[in-house]
Formats: sequence, C-alpha cells, structure tokens
Amino acid sequence: MNHITEKFFARVLLTAALLPATTFAQQQPANAPARPDTKDPEVVRFVVDDDGVHTGGSNYRAAFRPGEVVFTPALGCEAPHTFPWRYRLESVQRGGEVLFDVTGAPPAAPRTDGTRVRYDRGNGVTEVYDVRGEGLKQSFVFSELTGSGDLVVRGHVGSELAAEHSNDAAAIDFTSGRFGGVHIDSVLCYDAAGQQVEGSMRWDGSHFDLVLPGEFADRAQLPLVLDPIIGAQVVLGSPSNDDGEPDGAWLETAGAYLVVFERAFAADDVEIRGSLRDEDNAALGGIFAITNGTGTVNLEPSVGAVLSAGHFVVAWQHATSPIGPWDISACSIDGAGAIVDTQLVTQTGGVSTGQSERHPDVADKPGPSAGTFVVYDRVNAGIVRNRITIGASGLMTISPSSVVVADANAVRPRLSGGSADEHALVWQSKYTTGGNKDSVWFSRVDNQGAMNATPTAWQASTVGYRLPDVDGNPTVGYKAVAEYDTATVVSAAIEFDLTFPGGLATLAATPLTIGGNWQENPRIAWVGQKFLMAWTEPTGFLQSQVVTQDITKDAGVAIAGVQTVLTGPNGANFAPAIASQRHGSAASAGREEALVLWNTADSVTFQGRVMTRVYRTMQGGGVQTAGGGCGSGVTLGDNGPFALGNLDFRLTMTTSDPAPFFGVFLLGYGGVLPCGSCVAVDPVSMVVAIFPSPTATLMTLLPVPNDPGLIGAQIDAQGMVWGANTNACPILPDISLSNRSRYTADY
Repeated sequence: MNHITEKFFARVLLTAALLPATTFAQQQPANAPARPDTKDPEVVRFVVDDDGVHTGGSNYRAAFRPGEVVFTPALGCEAPHTFPWRYRLESVQRGGEVLFDVTGAPPAAPRTDGTRVRYDRGNGVTEVYDVRGEGLKQSFVFSELTGSGDLVVRGHVGSELAAEHSNDAAAIDFTSGRFGGVHIDSVLCYDAAGQQVEGSMRWDGSHFDLVLPGEFADRAQLPLVLDPIIGAQVVLGSPSNDDGEPDGAWLETAGAYLVVFERAFAADDVEIRGSLRDEDNAALGGIFAITNGTGTVNLEPSVGAVLSAGHFVVAWQHATSPIGPWDISACSIDGAGAIVDTQLVTQTGGVSTGQSERHPDVADKPGPSAGTFVVYDRVNAGIVRNRITIGASGLMTISPSSVVVADANAVRPRLSGGSADEHALVWQSKYTTGGNKDSVWFSRVDNQGAMNATPTAWQASTVGYRLPDVDGNPTVGYKAVAEYDTATVVSAAIEFDLTFPGGLATLAATPLTIGGNWQENPRIAWVGQKFLMAWTEPTGFLQSQVVTQDITKDAGVAIAGVQTVLTGPNGANFAPAIASQRHGSAASAGREEALVLWNTADSVTFQGRVMTRVYRTMQGGGVQTAGGGCGSGVTLGDNGPFALGNLDFRLTMTTSDPAPFFGVFLLGYGGVLPCGSCVAVDPVSMVVAIFPSPTATLMTLLPVPNDPGLIGAQIDAQGMVWGANTNACPILPDISLSNRSRYTADY
C-alpha cells in the first residue's frame, strides 16, 4: 500500500467503519410540466393577445396583426432605433383580371397552427407564414386560379429601410446601411405535381410584387404555391451586440434551468428573452419573449426560483430611453415556461417621480415559502427591496418598496441563494472617509429581505473594491468575491469568508487573491460540497476568456482543484453568471451541478451571443469494475463521484436473493480472496447491515475529505450478502458477492 492509500484509509475507512449502514427508498422525481413542442429551438414561443400573434427567431421579431405582418430585424445596440418592415397584402392579379382585392374587405385575422400563421383571404387565396429561426417563409397558396398571363401578388410595404433593387429581382434587400435590415430571398413557385420554377420580385417605392411567369401558371396543377423567405440581413463587420447579460436559475420541480438574457433590436429597443434547459443543457422548447414592447429598453434580467410555488420570478430594469430613468418590472413563469403574470415592481418612486432604479437581483427560495423578494439600487437613495408572493395560480402580489440600505452611494446589490430563512447581502459603495475609491459592504437579511445584521465594509484609501457577489447559507457558511484595483493592479479577483457571529458581519482576516492582474467581474455560487467561482480575464486585444475555480466550503479560504478555462482562445468571452441547482432544490436533493453562462462576442463582427455550459464540481477519478461476483446476484452502486470534498459519497447494495439476512460492504486496497467461483475483496474494513426486506437497498456513508494529498488514492469495494445457500463459495456456502469496484480519488 502506498502512502497516499494509507492516508486515505486512515481518514476515510475508519470513519466508514464507525458509521452504521442504513436502508433507504429511492424516490422517483416528480413529472415535469408539459412543454410546447418547438422543433426549431431558435423560434420564439408564440404569444397570442388582442393585438395579434407575437413571435420571432434568432435575430428578428414578428407580429401578425389583423391584415398586417410586422417584421423587425435585431440590428444591435449601435442602431439608433428599430427599423420595422410592415407588409399588407393588397391584391392578386392575372393579366388584367383582379382575382382578389382587399379594398372594402374587413382585415383578415391571423390564425395559428403549430409554428405556422395563416390568413384566409377567400377566393381560393391563403396567405401563410412559417416561422423559422432564420426568418419567415411567406407563402401564397392558390386553390383556384382563373385568367391568363403573369400571376402578380401585390403588397404594400411601409418601412424606413431602403430597397436596393427595383425590377425583376431574384432577391431584394431593404437596408438601413451599416446596421443591416431585411433580406427577401428568391421566390420559388411549385404546384401539386412537383413542378417548380423561380419567380421574381418588383419594387416601385411602396409596393412589393411577387411575380409568377404566366406560362408556368397556365400548366400548373392546383394548389399552386409562391414562397419567398423574409429574413434579417446582418452586415459583416457591424458593431451590433445582439444578446447579452445572461442570468439563470434551477427549479427542481420542473427539472429545468431558466436562462434569461437581453436581445438588442436597437439602442432604444431591447427585449428580455428566456430559454428552458434541462440538467444536461438541452433546450426544452424554443426561446420565448419575456418582454415584447416596441420602443422600450429592458436590461439586466435576474431570475430566481421559488421551489414551493413551482415558479420562476424574473425581474429587470426598463425605460423608454436608453439612458433612463429606470423602473423595475417582474414576471412569474411556471415550470413549463409559460408567463403567468407581469407587473411593475416599483410602485412608489421610480420613473413616475423622476427617480431611477437599477440592477435588480431576485432571491432564490429553496424552502417552504411561496414567495421571494427583489433588491435593487435607487439612485441617490440606497438599496431597496420588494416582497413578491406567488399565489396558487402563479399570480404575484408585490408589496410596497422599503429601504434596506440608506446610503446614497450604495449600488449593485447581490444576494446569496442557498437558504430558505436568510440571505447574505453585498453591495458596492464609496470609501467612508472620502476619496474616489469604491468599497464593498456585507450584511444579512431575513427571508423577507429585511436587514438583521450589522454591516461591515472591506475598504482602503488606496484600493478600490467593486462588483461584489456572494453565496452560501448558514450551514455551509458564506463566501463573497469582488474585483479590486491598486496603483499597480488594474483589476484582480478576491474571495472572502463571511460569518455573522452575534449578528455582526465578519470577514476572514486574510482574503484569497485569485490571479495577479486583469481578473474581472467575479461570480461565486454554492454547489453542494464546494463553491464555484468564475471570472473574466483577457487573452489579447479584444480577446478574453471565462475561467472557473473550485473553492472548498470549509472554513477559511482554500483552493480545491485547478483553474478551468471554459472558453476557446478566440473571441471575447466575459460577464459570467452561475445558476446552481442548490438554489432551487430541496435540501435533500444533494445537487452538485451548476449551469455557467456568459457573453461571447466575435472579435471581428462584435455580434453577441449567450453561451451556456454544465459544470459539475465533483468529477472524481473514475471507477473500474472487475469480476468476482457469484451466487444469487448482488449489485454494488454509489450515489455520485468519488471526489475530494464529497462528504456525502455513499455505497449502496441490492440483491436478487429471495431471503437475504444481512449484507456486508467489503472495503480493501488491492488484495483478493478466491473461493470457488467467487473472488472477494480482502477487507481492511467491513460495514454490516441487516436487510429489513428482500427488496431493500442497503447504504453506507463514505465521506471523502477535501485533502489534495488524497489524489490518486484507491479503494476496492464489494457487496456481500448472506442468504440462500448457493454453494458458490464452498467454505461459506450461504454468501453471494457483487463484482468488485475500484474507486480512485480526484477532484
């Protein structure tokens, strides 16, 4: 036995030998709510209201109103405003004969069928739009056709965008110049027999014509279809930054993360969108619109999970101008991604009184409370909160706002998310003795958001601290991070231990400095047996990467494992966020997983996207399975990785023996004992338990300390059952054995 394995047995197996094995019943997870079937994940979920049907795709927004279709390309933050493209069908003609004319007819109402919207125009004409991620596939279907000559579908277009072609074009671009616009691609015409021909387009300054050659119309078998594709035109080299500022939360009852983010259509038109993801980061339905208001700016979304209510709560700041003033709004979203209720949070103050409120953060609630709260900063007033209660139907009741921190310089509040009863609260302010340096402050609030501890600051006259974050709970403790600068350090990340003895916020005397320079925008999350920290650091001109680091949850600040770079070497990757499953799960769920989110922007085009990646803090060194099983059938299992810091690691045992008496977990380090057809682990330690029933599962706890000296340590494990006489081992004829498993310790 090497010294690492000896150390492991001294620290681990002795503990296991002193702990009794127990039985438990595995609970089946609750069925997640049904979700809409969206084949294209880039298609925004349809919203139907009195105004019509609203949806969109990867870089556009679409509204289908009675008699009119509005297509709005997302041109990015540099565009001064949005450039919607409005289409209204006017007539269908063949030769000199008018087959259809909207004059005097009531506007046709849009009707939906899956991801298709149609207008039934009468006279054998149906106007159809298939909603795709890349654009709208417009079709005109003719079940009746008379006359002779070219078939012309005429529509009126209203837009500030300028058309670049006019007559008999195969494609037309309506453009704003350097920001992009709307691209209408080739017109294909085909009939019921599968015959196909390419049509053309014409533009006279206000009318947009789709033209089908008369000779094809003469021989076509009905129904006949014309279908151009309407899509957003994106100019290469455009400085647009399409998506950004992601946040996320996990809801155990839904078995899903909700990722929320900004999508910029123009500088004065930014929406909030959402996407449900399963625990393996697969899309659950399409992207959906959380806001859908033209001419409003919606920024900095924050999402929290309210476990007992089975809902997410999303809050964001919004205004009618890119420079504010700002109000806070919120909505409740059920586990299937349906928006239940949207309300203005800032019932007092806010835009109505000339104040401005920004930077919301919603508290995750993993406990029995059917409500949460949101904190935000009010300019020149401090940190403010509102309590949000979720009713049985998902409707919200929002309490009036109240001041939590009465400091005019207090901004950017952040809450911990892992407790039902209390939350650590951090924020940024100014150095209390003057000067222009920023400081970070720490305190605690109760489950209503009211402060219940004496705040403390981390500050210095020559060091600036900013952009704090915090996570944890009373059981595992709290850890906070911030960015700082000095005369020689542009920016670096720092991590603190935070406790509240006697209700006084107290920081560890020596915080942990991560890196030496250019570590920016740090975030931290409690992920079970460890904390996960993430930050941004540059790799070159307009190039940056997102880096993560495990931090031990034990008292004191200590690294657990090596730094992991989540992003590639090219492009700008920045502004990470972390959605921990611990925040939206029951305490017994034992989740050791998070979803890491960040912005990425191409260094040439500057187009922005939101990236997501599953991060499991405990990987372990793997498991090797050997033979040796014999008898009635015994299965040895475990509940997770054999990883340093996994204090909840457990071995399990089941058997198909019809009358098992007791089970034994055999724990060794390489030796074996052959007996008949059996090969048993030569045990250094054994844990014995009685089977209460033949179908019971036995379990023993085998906590793995967070000690880097244990990396590479190995343990052999095997399950043995004393029951029916199988004579597989002649000297012990009543035993059955599982196959042997060798576990290797690692991060």
